[in-house]
Amino acid sequence: MRAKVALVAGLLACAPAAWGQKMYKCPDGKGGMAFQQTPCADTAEEVEARKKAKEQAEADAKRKKEEDARKLEESRQKAKERDAAYQEQLKAREEIDKKNQAVEQTHMQGTTKEQGTKAFDDGSLPPGFEMSHPGALKEVPLPDISAALAKNKTPSCPQYRYRQRANGLPEYVVQCTVDKRDWVTYFVWPRSDTVKGPAKF
Repeated sequence: MRAKVALVAGLLACAPAAWGQKMYKCPDGKGGMAFQQTPCADTAEEVEARKKAKEQAEADAKRKKEEDARKLEESRQKAKERDAAYQEQLKAREEIDKKNQAVEQTHMQGTTKEQGTKAFDDGSLPPGFEMSHPGALKEVPLPDISAALAKNKTPSCPQYRYRQRANGLPEYVVQCTVDKRDWVTYFVWPRSDTVKGPAKF
């Protein structure tokens, strides 16, 4: 009797400790289940799933890195192409400026004599201008000419008349006057806001 009482008392003393611990129900590998105090070991399916998830994450990171590198290279290439196009534009602009300067110099040289020069203040133009600047002198102000004259602060030009260079080129021979008796001749390139003169022939 005393032995049975002692056994029951021992079991009752141990029970609270066992009930306070977390138990895990895990496969026993034989088709059954077993209870244990440690977490269940990973199954083969779980191990394989984690492996695949890791591989997928690494593949995604690699793909993103390659995509970022590709975009960076494309950006650099586009920047190079823009720089090259800009340099080509500068070069073309320089060539145009050189040609315009050459035309201006030739034109001005062609309107100046080495000896006996005098200003055509009476409004007439020397021979040859009927070819280079054909047509009648126009007296209706042209906004582009007016703007170029104003920008260059051209004196004695409250009124003017002009002829345009042949073939519609944006070059003009412009005669300014204050009283419509005395005329002063200039050459005007409105696109570049250039005014040359007074011209002497």
